[in-house]
Amino acid sequence: FKFPKDRKVTKGLISALKQEIARNFPLDENKGLSINYNERNDTLVVTVENDVKGNISQKTLLKSPEFQAAIERGDIPIALGIDEKGKPIIGNLTDYVHVLLAGQTGAGKSARLGSIVSSLLAQSPDNVRLMVVDPKRVEFSFLKGDPHLIGDVVTESSDAVDRLKYLVNEQENRYQI
Repeated sequence: FKFPKDRKVTKGLISALKQEIARNFPLDENKGLSINYNERNDTLVVTVENDVKGNISQKTLLKSPEFQAAIERGDIPIALGIDEKGKPIIGNLTDYVHVLLAGQTGAGKSARLGSIVSSLLAQSPDNVRLMVVDPKRVEFSFLKGDPHLIGDVVTESSDAVDRLKYLVNEQENRYQI
């Protein structure tokens, strides 16, 4: 919804709209309904959670024109999923200073990390190199011998410390170039 400049959008208005939508549409009481105001373009974004859940193929995302265009631009793309219209959401790893994956058991942390790694592996080893630490010894065993790897997958904590020191030294050397 687009609002005229002279109409003030308040929390009360948003709350009233949410109640009106809930009354007039057959929404399940557990379904997520959210209304957010975007001040930049004076719009309200109404989101209703979809009843229909579906699987998203990682291969489809990696082969998408959006992902391929990101590679062509020199980004380090990460396939994150699809938006409410079914359009791929592609992040650029260089935009993220840090990445933290957190959540309860079964929330999908390993699956998300796997999708990030597969996004990186979809690129040329000339452009992306990985050093992987896998203390569980099961998550990334499939990477053994992959040309993207710098050395073997590290499974011992003591080896991880040495590898991280190597990476710090490499980073320092690159800063001096």
